[in-house]
Amino acid sequence: DSIKGQIQITNSLRTPIKNVEVGVRGIERATADNLIIESDLQNIKNEVHGNWTIGDIRDFEFVIPAYAKKSFRGKFSEYYWEIIVKADLGSPTRPDLLVKNRIYII
Repeated sequence: DSIKGQIQITNSLRTPIKNVEVGVRGIERATADNLIIESDLQNIKNEVHGNWTIGDIRDFEFVIPAYAKKSFRGKFSEYYWEIIVKADLGSPTRPDLLVKNRIYII
């Protein structure tokens, strides 16, 4: 199985984008006695290379390993995945751009 998608970054800051990293991570979230514990259990990362300009669209794809845990939702715990896009704006005075989106692998 694989996850395919596209990234489009609108660079309203007009700063050069040095590097873009796309990742998926598996997260287990459990609640007990008013505590919430999140564990980051699996990570897969890819770099999307090239010079980025305003409005560029780039493809990405992740092959999901056979051993990857499937998503579930129980009474006190759940396991889900996030797609994470991180753009390095190439400036020590500006933070990286970070976007996350939750997905379920079934």
